[in-house]
Amino acid sequence: MPRYEKHLRGVLTANAIFSLFSGLSMIFLREALAGIMGIANGEVLIGVGLGLLLFGLTVMWAARRKALSDTQIKSIIFQDWAWVVVSATVIGFQAWDLSATGYWMIGIVALLVADFAIFQARFLKKLG
Repeated sequence: MPRYEKHLRGVLTANAIFSLFSGLSMIFLREALAGIMGIANGEVLIGVGLGLLLFGLTVMWAARRKALSDTQIKSIIFQDWAWVVVSATVIGFQAWDLSATGYWMIGIVALLVADFAIFQARFLKKLG
């Protein structure tokens, strides 16, 4: 396996694990997370959590495929950047009435997701 393919698969796997862990946390720890973030109804985190589980499973499948799909990886990168842009918008406009910790959590996650997008794009380009 070429070096950059191994790196790309590693970043995709890390992205998948982070997404799956985040999704499960939002589903099973929703009330605790809602309290920390200043969300009145923790049930809203279930939808985001389910979306993250679906995304994480898709990314894991992409990482484990015998042949990597440029189109699928570009879609993952696009979705990662969409997450970052939406997160920045939420923080910038204080879109929801969250606690300062809630906005910090969103920002930290957005930075991690941006890192996934950057490294996935870099390794995909080196493979091309």
